[in-house]
Amino acid sequence: FKKRKVPEAYFTEVLIGNQAAELQQKYILPYEKNAIAFHFQANSFEASKHLKFQYKLQGIDTLWRTTEQGVNTLEYNSLPAGNYTFELKTISAKNPEETSEAQQIELVIQLPFWQKWWFITICILIVFAALVFYYQKKIKHKEEEQNRIFDKLIQEKKFTTLKLENLRSQMNPHFIFNALNSIQEYIINNQKSLASSYLVKFSRLIRIYLQHSQINEVSLSAELEALSLYLELEKIRFEEELIYHLEIAEGV
Repeated sequence: FKKRKVPEAYFTEVLIGNQAAELQQKYILPYEKNAIAFHFQANSFEASKHLKFQYKLQGIDTLWRTTEQGVNTLEYNSLPAGNYTFELKTISAKNPEETSEAQQIELVIQLPFWQKWWFITICILIVFAALVFYYQKKIKHKEEEQNRIFDKLIQEKKFTTLKLENLRSQMNPHFIFNALNSIQEYIINNQKSLASSYLVKFSRLIRIYLQHSQINEVSLSAELEALSLYLELEKIRFEEELIYHLEIAEGV
């Protein structure tokens, strides 16, 4: 009637990545070596018939698990990074309440470098620097674009000013005033035919000047036409006292 004590379990071998490792109470492993197998046994006559094993991997399991009778190996193929404690004890196959003290092995599987704080910090700094560089470049590009637009506006303004000056030089206010006075005088003197002819030429000249002001360059023939009209008007106004002659080289 002597009460027999359940024999304690012990580890016979630990495999890390299918390679046998020296038996230790604690293993610190890199993230890629996360496939671990435990081999264990208990000193008892025909232990496979009379004993079973209970185990728990703290960090994953919350309850004790029981192996099938005769099973003395447990494998974990892909443990995530973290801290674990593997606990193992024997129980009587006939009376599960009879158990031995638990044996423990601690496991520490390190994080991969891309999950460590220093790598994450470097990535955040790189992303931040890239964003700053991108926005600075974008702002610089925008400023350059605005400067180009501003320069273009200045050039357009200068060009418009030059066009107005050119038009002003051609349509001299003094000449326009004299031409209108001449038309008025012809009308008062009842010289309708002369007033009509003068007015037609004057309007034609004004139209030519306005057309020329809208383009950058004019042909020599167009400029000569405008000049001829101007001289004709001046000749009529001076009552044929103005004598002029246009000479154009043959090769032009």
